[in-house]
Amino acid sequence: MSATRRGILAAAAAAASPLAGSAIAAEPHPDAELIAKCDRYLAIRNEYNSGPEPTSQEEDDRQYFALRAAEEAFLNTAPRTLHGLRVKASAAQSAGLDEHAWQVVEDLLRMSGGPV
Repeated sequence: MSATRRGILAAAAAAASPLAGSAIAAEPHPDAELIAKCDRYLAIRNEYNSGPEPTSQEEDDRQYFALRAAEEAFLNTAPRTLHGLRVKASAAQSAGLDEHAWQVVEDLLRMSGGPV
């Protein structure tokens, strides 16, 4: 099979795809913002806990407040899907944020139509 024929067959297969050219293929995940906030929090937390010691109190304060702001950002973002809820719960658990377990339970109840 020549390269030209392979290219034609590949293009035909792509065009036959049910998602080809549709808006569905380009839509972001409904919890993309939450997932990004969780990833950002975990990256900041990792750097805070394993990075070099701050050289001044101001630098320590800046790092600490950045960590708390990232924590609040993901904790205050409601998940829209079960996947988002799992990512949020995993980030809270890995960070040892057990005191926020009820917030995750409330998210689950809200998502399932239960009382909050």
